[in-house]
Amino acid sequence: MPAWLAEVATGRWYYSYMIQVGLKDAKNRLSELFTMALLGETIVITRQGENQSIRLTPVPPPHPLRGFGMLREQLADLPPDWNSPEAEAEFLAQFEDLGE
Repeated sequence: MPAWLAEVATGRWYYSYMIQVGLKDAKNRLSELFTMALLGETIVITRQGENQSIRLTPVPPPHPLRGFGMLREQLADLPPDWNSPEAEAEFLAQFEDLGE
């Protein structure tokens, strides 16, 4: 195995491109490190050398919640008997041949 591949496989190459900061320094520079992480930098905060560390990465924004009644227009087109036993039997009959 080539030496450069061994470094990638063991993680040494990956860690060389991260910004490593001690915990005390990170407390003083938290705002700066936060901005750097949002811009795509990988920040590793260490405590007691390499024994304990965390990685600071951005979290993707949450999906917007759907509000109550968003499907009102689509549901208005349903026939009044859409949930009757006959309608359910008709719906299930479409899938009878697929189960074999």
